[in-house]
Amino acid sequence: MAAAALRPSPFSNTGMIPDHGSGADAPAFVDFLKFTLKGMRKALDRARRIDAHQHVDGLEELREALGVTAASDWESDFVTPQESANAAFLLARLEDKRPAPDFEALSPLAVERGLAVIGRTFVRECAPALVFGELTGRGRDGYKNHLNIFTHLGENCGFIAVGGNGDTIHVNLTGQACQRVDLAKLADALDGVDHKIGRIDAAWDDFEGRYGDPAGAAENYRHGGFTPQKGVRSEKVCFFDDMGTGNGSTFQLGDRSSRMLRIYSKGKQLGNKTSPWVRYEVQYMAAAFDLTTDNLRNPGLLLLQYPDLDFLPVIGQGEPCMRVRRETEISIDRVVNWARTVVGPVLTLLADSIGCTTTIELVANDKTPRRLRKLANSRKELSDNLADALLDSRKFAPIASKSSYLSAETRNLQ
Repeated sequence: MAAAALRPSPFSNTGMIPDHGSGADAPAFVDFLKFTLKGMRKALDRARRIDAHQHVDGLEELREALGVTAASDWESDFVTPQESANAAFLLARLEDKRPAPDFEALSPLAVERGLAVIGRTFVRECAPALVFGELTGRGRDGYKNHLNIFTHLGENCGFIAVGGNGDTIHVNLTGQACQRVDLAKLADALDGVDHKIGRIDAAWDDFEGRYGDPAGAAENYRHGGFTPQKGVRSEKVCFFDDMGTGNGSTFQLGDRSSRMLRIYSKGKQLGNKTSPWVRYEVQYMAAAFDLTTDNLRNPGLLLLQYPDLDFLPVIGQGEPCMRVRRETEISIDRVVNWARTVVGPVLTLLADSIGCTTTIELVANDKTPRRLRKLANSRKELSDNLADALLDSRKFAPIASKSSYLSAETRNLQ
């Protein structure tokens, strides 16, 4: 890290990178992932070879989905999400080589249901916090059917597509889903099956804006920057300048079908007009690059191999806790600012007429807004975080000089 801190930065105003320590608060991470599981139709056929009454083997739900031991009409019911915990060992148990008994050909719907069971079991083992929906009956990404993936708060964060395409299983995980996936465990699981990684977005956060900004990246491009040692530099370049409005700028270089660099003001994008937070992100597509499971274990290498990004103090692999915390802080600040500027005047008018106590009693509502639930793990934690943010935002206001004002620091000591 010390050596990296002395290298010239193409985005720095001074041309040199200041030494800010190890940079341990800024690991590289995967912000988007697509992969496909292959050879899964053979797995379905093997599952039907096993005698359904032989013994409990963890495949009951899968055979039921295929219509082998169905207890209900599967033409009208979707696969339920109550797969056995033993189904985690599904792929290992499907290696039985005994002759297959005579079965009627699987219907396309039964195949889709069986593949859906395998797909979500595979992902769930690496991401137990994710929630999986039912098959929707609608196509996605060239497949005939798909089910959606959600966070525990109900936010859509990906999907699993099945039906057609050689009976493969296509998994699409957004940044929110990747935060909740054990990528090392997923990489190990993918190594054990036939697969193809279609896209990886590798990213790194400069929370303090120490290493430049989108405008600096655009200036570097104008002076010949981002030119690879081999090949030619992409001419597909865009710079979206916020013109000082505080809404955030973005520098974008490359082609979505091969490799694309994005450097943008992440903090301002989230709503904090003064945030220095800058995100560096490179999107790699399998059509132009050989993406492997090692890239999931160490996404930092994907960033550092991009021209003019090797000066960043990127840590190969790390947990997403830091960026999640920063996003939460910015979101809480936005809520507090909205409450003060939009709700505050109305409450003040009411208090002028009927008093503060009566106003609170009449407008009080115990319901927690859905969009705020993701900002804390409990109602008390959320209320404390909002209170601290409000107190901090007003500590230089005239009210802070009154004896009734309780600073966040004093409040936390009590």
